[in-house]
Amino acid sequence: MSGWAEYTLPDNSSYYVYAERHIVADVDLRNPTKLQMITEYVNNKLPEDAATPRDGWELWLRDPHPDRGGRDLMLVPTWVNHRAHVLTTDPPSAARREQVRDDDRASSCPHRNHC
Repeated sequence: MSGWAEYTLPDNSSYYVYAERHIVADVDLRNPTKLQMITEYVNNKLPEDAATPRDGWELWLRDPHPDRGGRDLMLVPTWVNHRAHVLTTDPPSAARREQVRDDDRASSCPHRNHC
């Protein structure tokens, strides 16, 4: 899982963070098939300007139907800006980034990857 760190939430569910690329995934990356699918997705399917989110943004890769398991992994890329409380399926544009000011404040979130 080169580059990925695993974190465990109080309910014993796990999520994974690739800090260098500002990517969070709540897909079980201990599963080699899912890790390979995530790696291929990040390296080959994301537009170049979206593969590493701009400052203040992170990319949340999630499977909306995790109970299907196996090779049926369906990734939904969602960009998150915690400070501005923005969650979008569209990559953040330069215009949108300008709308997020440094003085915007967000309340604390108990589950960083879901806010």
